[in-house]
Amino acid sequence: MTNAHPTVARKLRESLKRWSENEFKTDMQLNLIPSLYSKLKSSGYDFPPLETPTTKLSSITKDPNVVETQEEEKQILKAIELSLKETNTSKSLGARHYTPQ
Repeated sequence: MTNAHPTVARKLRESLKRWSENEFKTDMQLNLIPSLYSKLKSSGYDFPPLETPTTKLSSITKDPNVVETQEEEKQILKAIELSLKETNTSKSLGARHYTPQ
């Protein structure tokens, strides 16, 4: 997440934290989300406190580019799942993870 646009990275971390601590906490079909959250947190990634609904509403009204839909969440979940699968495949093959500079 260090090479991503700062706003995108922050929103993704917020969503990941919210999903891990709330919606997907006990859903065994989506256990990759809390697992990824724990892994990133233990690796030193910063997860800011979750916004209150009032704060979130005011930030949405200030930023016309914010899109909060269920479809967007589905796409992010799929991207995370594919990323985790790719990481697990690379590890099992003994490949090194390449990070562009």
